[in-house]
Amino acid sequence: MKQFICTIFCLFLISICASQMHAQSFVSFKSGYAFEFNKTASSGQLYLGANEYVVEQLDAASYGVGVHVGLGVGFMLSENLGLQVAADYVRGLVEQDIRLQGVSTTNLNTTITQIQLSPMLVISTGAEGFNLYSKTGLLLPVMTDFEKEYTATLPNDGMLLQKETLNFSTKIGLVGAIGFLFSTNEKLSIFLEAEAINIALKPNSNELTNYEQNGIDKLSELTTAQKNIDYVDQITNSGNSNEARQALATPVSFSSFGINLGLNIYF
Repeated sequence: MKQFICTIFCLFLISICASQMHAQSFVSFKSGYAFEFNKTASSGQLYLGANEYVVEQLDAASYGVGVHVGLGVGFMLSENLGLQVAADYVRGLVEQDIRLQGVSTTNLNTTITQIQLSPMLVISTGAEGFNLYSKTGLLLPVMTDFEKEYTATLPNDGMLLQKETLNFSTKIGLVGAIGFLFSTNEKLSIFLEAEAINIALKPNSNELTNYEQNGIDKLSELTTAQKNIDYVDQITNSGNSNEARQALATPVSFSSFGINLGLNIYF
């Protein structure tokens, strides 16, 4: 985190210096869609409400998938070199098939909302009208909403609907893009780019927010240990039902590969 803050501060100072040297500044808008990349899969045990089941198979997934909308501010220090700081909003849905021991059917849908902050170095060919460029930098998810919804047919309890909310630790990842930019005039350019993101986050906690059996709300009947999970590197708790149970923290992939279309407005 300290390294990321230092990077942002350095880019800010360079941007100020660049503005004093009459460097060309711009605002960037983009929208696109990202696909799964560098997938991960979970295994072991899974609690569905009060019951624990062995996970026999879970489709691998990456949770960076979905619609990306971004806003950036940058400075071209020269025709070939620039700096940009971007903020992206990500919204996605991942559907997975999961097979549990003793359970006939189980489906898992995960809804992801994330805000990402990225300082990047921009390298451009600097040609008139049509430019090739690349962007490389760091990526920090400053906000992640992660909601899981299970639907299952349990052997003794019938139809189950369960919803969970996960919280994640903060970690810095990498982002890179390559594309081409077409200048319509001195003030406006349109760009199309391919973007890759590589990042994995560890979960901190998991809270059960909804638990229904055959359409009847059963959440209030569950203990704290059945409703809450704390993810740790080493399990130490004694299994008290009035405390959140512990589970080993396994990194979850938020990597993606996407296509963006956008425009730059120059000042």
